[in-house]
Amino acid sequence: MLIGGALRADVIERPIVLPKKTSGDLALLAFYSGGQSDVKGKGLAVVDDKDQPVGFKIINHVPTAQTWLAVDLRGVKGALRLRYDTQPLAESKPDPELQPSLVLRVFPYRNKEVKSANQVVKQLTMVKPMGTMAVSQINLAHNPFGPPTQYAQLYEGLLRINQPTKLRLFSSHDDAAFVEVNGKSIIKSTSPQVTRSSGALGKATVTVDLVKGTHAVRYLHVQTNGRTLAMLGTINSRKRAVPLSAGMFVHHPVATLGPAADAKAVGFDAQQVDQIAYEDTVFTRWRFRPIAPLAKDQRYRWAFGDGSTTVQDADPKNNAVEHVYVGMLDDLANWDVGLIRRDAKDQPLGDASSRVRPMPMTRVRSVKDADVMNAYAAAINRCEYPAASARVMARLYQLLWYDERPQRVAKMAEAFLARHAAVRDTAVWKIKYTLAGYIARNEPKRAADIMHSLSQTSKNSWRKACAAAWHLDILIFSLKKDEGISALAARLAAGRKPRERSLLMARLGDVHRLAGDHDKAFEAYQAAQGNTFREMTAREAAVVERAHREAVLEYLHQKRYPAMRDALFQWEADFPAAKMGGDLPLLTGRYFQELGDHRRAVVEFDSLLNLNPLHPSRPEIAYRLGQSLAQLGEAKEAEKWLNEVKTQYPNSPFAKK
Repeated sequence: MLIGGALRADVIERPIVLPKKTSGDLALLAFYSGGQSDVKGKGLAVVDDKDQPVGFKIINHVPTAQTWLAVDLRGVKGALRLRYDTQPLAESKPDPELQPSLVLRVFPYRNKEVKSANQVVKQLTMVKPMGTMAVSQINLAHNPFGPPTQYAQLYEGLLRINQPTKLRLFSSHDDAAFVEVNGKSIIKSTSPQVTRSSGALGKATVTVDLVKGTHAVRYLHVQTNGRTLAMLGTINSRKRAVPLSAGMFVHHPVATLGPAADAKAVGFDAQQVDQIAYEDTVFTRWRFRPIAPLAKDQRYRWAFGDGSTTVQDADPKNNAVEHVYVGMLDDLANWDVGLIRRDAKDQPLGDASSRVRPMPMTRVRSVKDADVMNAYAAAINRCEYPAASARVMARLYQLLWYDERPQRVAKMAEAFLARHAAVRDTAVWKIKYTLAGYIARNEPKRAADIMHSLSQTSKNSWRKACAAAWHLDILIFSLKKDEGISALAARLAAGRKPRERSLLMARLGDVHRLAGDHDKAFEAYQAAQGNTFREMTAREAAVVERAHREAVLEYLHQKRYPAMRDALFQWEADFPAAKMGGDLPLLTGRYFQELGDHRRAVVEFDSLLNLNPLHPSRPEIAYRLGQSLAQLGEAKEAEKWLNEVKTQYPNSPFAKK
């Protein structure tokens, strides 16, 4: 191929996007070639806007993962473009003399001891780096690309000296370190030097005379076992040992790549966004962006390497997908990400794949950050999990379950149970329980069957009673079954503890309440309450009931709906008769309203007003009843209740709403 001639069809060409206000002689470029570049790097080229070759140095090239280049900006005035192909490119112009700064490469190191720098370098020439990154200074206490032992770090960069100076350099490290300045070896240490004492480090310094200008620095650190430390420092004017500041190093800007010139090209860019650490697990969010937009009726199919997949349709407003990877704190694995472009008939039009590796980040986001959690939940719930392990899915579920919102975990619960429902442990029981409660409004028959099964299987008697109570609730309120409820409730309550029996027998009162027979409802609730607290004084009962109310309100405020549901069951088990009025029906209605089960919420609000038309909370009850009716599409009925709030209770806070 002639320079300036037509490109081969399989060559991918993309503009190099430099950061704004870029000045200097070099720029760093990191990208994923999607497996569409050659192994030896001869299929890489940089050209200017006149299609002339531009010099570059390969810092690290892994066709199946990430490639790092240093691009020569000297004399370049126009736009730059990167080309890559699986075959050599005639316009390729590698320049090994270029000096990028400040770059770290990490290599596996198998030896258990360090004899010399030559021995280490010889071994490193035989292995590929675990990873490459630009760093601000030489001061690191971990391996950003892999295990905490058996690795070597190679820092290469430039020191900027503004005036002639004598620099007293030292290395604080574990286990070995070697330092070169302008190609001259100045520190050779095959044993640990980990003291924090400025005095001791001062005695270990080497004085280097440096003239004004830039000076090449290489720092090789080897970590075999034990703690990790790698720092290149100096003794300052106050005789204190400090790391060389970031401002002393030259930092070449990191460029990115624009979209492919050929709209049919298949490939993607990958960016690690952030991390959340929750309990003993690290969750890493990545953003993947295809290098070319989709045509109408086409789609991208992603496989993220952890058994999960997703589909991306042609949408100019959403040209990227996000994915969350699961890794233990001491084990962040490699993931092989695959992308296939498919036509309207789902036939493949091209594919690309690259290996990504999450890196430990110095700033870890908090699960208490609502915006971050929403982003993680959206990414997790976008995926399908046809081949994900039980471990990965359970950890993702655990993260989503942090703030106990059933709507957030429902999809993951379905996916988990589709593959791992046979696992018999407490975690799976809870997942089934949460899912059944969530789907009860749309799939009551299925939810009732799940709850019935759960009422027979838990080792915890209270959990079994709650599942049985919810099973009866669905039969009564959603499936509208009243025949046989009395016998079923009695059978489920047989042999249970008094509070559990009270909770279940209160369902008989619900049957009568739903039918509008308040006298029989009250009798049934009173009979159920006879199972508990027969000897409790009125004062003691008031204290206990107030405690239940405060617990429910707190869970409602925190939006911890499963905990709120359990607290409502506890309240109901102790005081079944409270379902005839007061705050228990109101807060039960609010619970179902929050979960989006407005039909069930209407039952609670409506029956409460029928039981007690002069309820002190009538403005709120009427307002919430109107809200739920509006959600159900019953506009005229909703308007009636909302107008009542506005006209009869104008000073109520709900009238203002």
